[in-house]
Amino acid sequence: MPIVISEIESLIKQRQLKKANKMLQEYFRTNGIDTNGQKVYKKLQNAIQRHNEEIGTHSMNEIQSLIKQTNFHKALEKLNLAKKHLEHDPRFQKFYIKTIKAINSQNSNQYKQFLKLQRSKIKKLIKKNKENQALKEVQELCMKHPNNPNIKILLQETKQLVVIHKYKKNKVKLKKIDTKTRLEFYLKLYEIDKTNQDIKRELAKAKKEIDQQNYFQKDQYLIESEMQIKVLYNTGKHEKCHMACVELLRFDPNNKQAQKYFSKSQNGLQKQNLKIAYEKLKQHLTKSNDTIRR
Repeated sequence: MPIVISEIESLIKQRQLKKANKMLQEYFRTNGIDTNGQKVYKKLQNAIQRHNEEIGTHSMNEIQSLIKQTNFHKALEKLNLAKKHLEHDPRFQKFYIKTIKAINSQNSNQYKQFLKLQRSKIKKLIKKNKENQALKEVQELCMKHPNNPNIKILLQETKQLVVIHKYKKNKVKLKKIDTKTRLEFYLKLYEIDKTNQDIKRELAKAKKEIDQQNYFQKDQYLIESEMQIKVLYNTGKHEKCHMACVELLRFDPNNKQAQKYFSKSQNGLQKQNLKIAYEKLKQHLTKSNDTIRR
């Protein structure tokens, strides 16, 4: 059945534009591009343009309403869907830029709120003496967002708070414990936060005390060892004196007292051994003479 131009025009009036376009294409294939067909084609193009403008206007009104309601994500979704109808509309670019800026600002505010909540949560955990849990949670955040500078700052802040809290909490106890245990405690805190000046100062102080104690212990050992060597030599215990000198020289190779009595005890030991050997020989000769006389 041949397609009549009036039928296509009727579809255009009824705004059945897709069907009208399909019929017009069929008409051109059958009758060629004649004058009547060209007129209807122009009418169809005008109708399509008006239709797109109406869609654009409706969409823009809807988008404007969403922006006023601060529903920016929905507005952006609508803008993307209506892009082909609105790309030549001057309001499109304006609304698009405004929406993107609003979303970025909204995201920024939400992120700031998120960081604020995290800081509050960390402070509560530390206040409850759950320092390790606070540190662990922020470290996990860092693993999820390794390139986020704000999370890195949050981690450093947490480390500082943890160290300050542990230091203040144990300040009284630290005065009552031995220097070695105190040093180990400060080293653990230093590993968490190397920027804390109080910990650096206490660490240096504890190390100095350890050095002083080691020096005092070494000095005491030297005095006692030198006295022991002298007593052993003077009482004729040259073998024990010699062994004590060897032990002291292992600890302090340049010890003059040990070097002096090492030689003296060695000489004394040789004399002592010679005397013992002479006495044994003398006893042996006496027994031999007694045997001959008999």
